[in-house]
Amino acid sequence: MRQRSPNVDEERAIRDTALREAWPYTDSRANYEIAARARTAQAEGRERAHA
Repeated sequence: MRQRSPNVDEERAIRDTALREAWPYTDSRANYEIAARARTAQAEGRERAHA
């Protein structure tokens, strides 16, 4: 069994803070735009590969 690191509470606090600070970027609209941008980049990459 893996041993818990002694500073697991500190790590959890850091992670919670990071998530709280990132919240404006986690709304569904932003996720939708990121996904759309990724699809566009993927399509452009595919076109470049076949050109």
